[in-house]
Amino acid sequence: MITLDAWVQALALTAMLGLAYSRHAAKINAARLPAALGRWSKHWVDRLYWPLFALALATGVLVRVWDFPTFPHGLYHDEAMATAEAISLLRLGTDHLGTPWPLHFEAWLYGQMSVFLSYLMMPFFALMGISKLSIRLPTLIMALLALPVMWDFARRMLGKRFALIVLWLTAICPWQIVQSRWSLDCFMMAHMFLFSVYFLHLGLGRKAFMYLSMVFFGLTMYTYGVALYTIPPFLIFAVVYLLRKQRVRWWEALLSGGIYLAVAAPFLLIMAINYFHWESMRLGPFTLQYFPLSGRSNDILLFAEEPMRQFTYNLRYLLDVLLQNEGDSLYAYFATRTLYTFSVPAIVAGIWLLWRARRAGLAQGEPLSLADRRANDGVSLVFLYFCAMVICGLLTDFTTNQRANAIFYPLLFIIAYALYQVIRRIPSFAPAIALIYGLGFLVFVQGYFGDVSYRERTNDFFRAGYYEALLDVRPMDCDVYYVPQAGSSYTVVWAAHEIDSLQLQDEKPMFDMEGNEMDLYSYRYIFTDFEDFEPDPWECAAYVVGQDFKHLFDPEDFIIKDFGLFASVYPRYWAEDE
Repeated sequence: MITLDAWVQALALTAMLGLAYSRHAAKINAARLPAALGRWSKHWVDRLYWPLFALALATGVLVRVWDFPTFPHGLYHDEAMATAEAISLLRLGTDHLGTPWPLHFEAWLYGQMSVFLSYLMMPFFALMGISKLSIRLPTLIMALLALPVMWDFARRMLGKRFALIVLWLTAICPWQIVQSRWSLDCFMMAHMFLFSVYFLHLGLGRKAFMYLSMVFFGLTMYTYGVALYTIPPFLIFAVVYLLRKQRVRWWEALLSGGIYLAVAAPFLLIMAINYFHWESMRLGPFTLQYFPLSGRSNDILLFAEEPMRQFTYNLRYLLDVLLQNEGDSLYAYFATRTLYTFSVPAIVAGIWLLWRARRAGLAQGEPLSLADRRANDGVSLVFLYFCAMVICGLLTDFTTNQRANAIFYPLLFIIAYALYQVIRRIPSFAPAIALIYGLGFLVFVQGYFGDVSYRERTNDFFRAGYYEALLDVRPMDCDVYYVPQAGSSYTVVWAAHEIDSLQLQDEKPMFDMEGNEMDLYSYRYIFTDFEDFEPDPWECAAYVVGQDFKHLFDPEDFIIKDFGLFASVYPRYWAEDE
């Protein structure tokens, strides 16, 4: 449910947008108080530009590192799977199933996973060891890098004032903050797509950056499966625009396409292997794998059994994402959604204004000034960026904040563009807009970090305490571990106890924390339904159990430690024996 204050803020933004594009704009600017307020706003923004820039960066960093990496509590099973893959790659050069250097993970067999995040984790694990910090740090760094990239991209488009709006919107963006604090493979697509478009825009001035952007576009293909039908449409749109506007020569476009294909070709070949049911093949050390149990093609509209019906559902879900109507989820705080619920008027107006600006830019004749060319190119690339993600949303089954997460960066540009145009037309509205978003940010921070009910829901999603309890029992002297048999909990076991592919296949024994050889994985870990379980206080075993099953263990016979929704348990007999 959208709160009353959000409705008030949305109506205020709607009113300002309407007045800015009405015949009353000139009268408002001519009035004494608005005129003085407008001059005051411009004066202090220009005078305090760099302090405001630094404050935006500091705010963005602080809200992302506060209580990091502890919150969200626990470890999500997708995070754990990416971690397990990185562990095996780092130690053995294979994924957890033993496939050498895959370029797309088989992961859960029926559902695959992109490789970019796990490969990115590897140097962090090598340097820092495996911990919640090193697991989540790559995502945090990518999110933080996006802040100056968004600012510089916007500055090169429409100048410093527009860039400051973009920077502040990104710094306080609920979606960007939430996703920066935990690791999921699909998050990488949003950042890499942004960096790719940014370098492409830079490349219109210095061609070396354009060729670099093609490397980034190629790498983006390995971040999330939906890139297959998102990046190529964007590049086709972009090359048509750039050739038409004579921003690139035909041979530069061909060279750029060649660089992109050189990087992306292995991923594209993997898709072809699975579409045509070819056998797996090797490309040097890398494996291009056929996934016989794959069900991922069912997520694509083109392969749906009822395409028109599925298109209707996809459109509805996409509109929910665009109009901030997707409710409570892992990927957003429900009270503010992803971009603040009151941003909807700015989203709608910004799409129209950006389309109009792009059409005006295409209609302009030559020669244009360098600033005009940069503005036109930037506006067009952002609009094409948005269009590519709309195509992604329409083609992807059950489009959610997760599956369409790369749409939020262009939406931030779109919102900022609408607000920028309002402030240009009526400068006295700037303080009111700043107040609206400032209050929204306070609501988000208070709720995200302090709302007990939200924390409880987040704890359920992340199985809070499970990872920590597993870490607690890892050094215990025991023959077996009893752990819950539920969902994908086994991936968290693999991550917490750093189990590699040879151990998972029982081809190498497990070792204790002192390096002593123990039993094989399949004997050492017993995944258990504790409903009818009777623990033996004399068995040399350690346990991880949910709070609902803690009553099975007599405190006189067992040492019990609480970790959120779970507890670690160890027999007193063996603890005293130590």
